Formats: sequence, structure tokens, C-alpha cells
Amino acid sequence: MDPERVSTADELRRALAELMATKSMSFRQLVSATGMRDVTVRSAVTPGAAGFFRQDTVEALVEALGEPVPPWTVAWERADRDQRGKAGRAPTVAELHYRLEEVTAQLGAVQRRLDQLEHRASVPRANREHPSWTRSAAFGRLAASLPKPDFGSVVWVPRLPEPYAPLSYEPLVPSYWSAEVDELLAAIVDLMRPLSLPDLMVRLASVRLEVVSVMSAEDLKDKDHSVYPCETVDAYLATVRQLIADYFELVYAMEITSGGAGPIVPQAGVDRTGP
Repeated sequence: MDPERVSTADELRRALAELMATKSMSFRQLVSATGMRDVTVRSAVTPGAAGFFRQDTVEALVEALGEPVPPWTVAWERADRDQRGKAGRAPTVAELHYRLEEVTAQLGAVQRRLDQLEHRASVPRANREHPSWTRSAAFGRLAASLPKPDFGSVVWVPRLPEPYAPLSYEPLVPSYWSAEVDELLAAIVDLMRPLSLPDLMVRLASVRLEVVSVMSAEDLKDKDHSVYPCETVDAYLATVRQLIADYFELVYAMEITSGGAGPIVPQAGVDRTGP
């Protein structure tokens, strides 16, 4: 596809995929030539992939493929304007109803947490001074409660091809790339310490994993294509978020019931790591 005919993100992905095929360069060769991560390259050359990619990604890919960069930079700018226009459109009535239901559910959860805090604040002083109410014990329960990250495996199945399109494959169920999930798990283990829990909460709140779309038959043979089901990964991350939130709420309850108003700081010498 001529880059001058590109107007959307998906058209740009298709154009880059066609250019890669025209140059007879494999996915692995392109990753090596650009020096970028395979997930970054995959997002840019896989039609239907979620999200959008940066301008310098396109420029690096085109340069590695031996084509003039400026026309593709202009194509990226058109696709970017289209992407931002879609993001800024007015929501439909159905979308507004869905958001309202989400907000209502969140408010209900907040109210339930407030009720729990009020209950904890009424615990007698004798109970508050019990070892089970110390911060170290609270963190110990958090660490012991972390679920095992056992996500299961996913098989790839042929995708119904478009006319004249090469054979491609897709996961049997919606999935995330295992490499990205494993990287996030490593961060969880590294930050699972009392003083690092706020940073871990921020990381978990902002994480955006890429949903796998399709792979060509060639790439399926040549590269790592292991994935984890979105359902089990999302359930695991939701559990970890909730356990950390419960820990902070319990420590906050200790503060207010003991009359303290200072910052929530783990006890000296306590630096447990995650499992």
C-alpha cells in the first residue's frame, strides 16, 4: 500500500506489513534490524492490533526496510489525527449507561470499605495491641495471601482468512503475551516490600497489557508465541490489587484507632519480600 493512501492506524499497520512482505524480511530480521522489542514491532505490523504506536517506531521500521522515511512520517501523522479524533468523539448513549453502571459499582465498593473502616475503628484497645494488629503481621498476611500465578496455556487456531490473504493464526481465547505478563510478575516480586507497596499500587493501576491479535504462519514457527488467557491474568491482578488495598486500609485503621495521625510507615527492621 502506498503510504500516501494511509489515513487510519489499521491502514498504516497493513501498509507496513505489506512493505515487510515486499522486502522479503521476516519478523525476526526486522526486530534485529531495528533493535526494538518484538512486542513493539508486532504492534506496528499486525493489522487489528490494539492501541497505537509512536512516530519514531514507524520511522525506524521504514528505515530498516530501506524506504524513504518522510512519506511514512506524514502517513503516521494522518493516522494519529484519526486516532485522536476517535478518542475525542462524544460517547454514545449505550456507552454512557455502561460508564454510569461502572461508577455506581465503584461508589458501592467505596461505601462498603468505609463501613469496614468504621468497624475496625471500634475495635477495643486490648485487641488493637494484640500482635495480630501490628503492621508486620499485616504485611505477613498480605505476603502469605498472594495467589500463585498459574494462568494456564492457550492454543493457536487458524483464523478465517480474508480473500487472497495469507493464512494466519489467533489464540483460541483472548490472551496477553506471556513475556509482558512475566515482566510484570517480576516487578510485583521486586516491589512486594512494605516501603515499595505504594509504587506497586501505581504500577498495577497503570499497567496496560497488549491483547494478542494474529500471527502469520511463518512467525508462529519462528518465534516465541506463548500467551496467557486474559481472564486468568486479569483475575490474578485484581486479587493482588485488592490484597494490597486491604493491607493499607488495615494499617490506616491501626493509625486512627491508636490516635496516631502520622504517615503509615512499616515497623523498623521489617522488610519482607514476596513469595
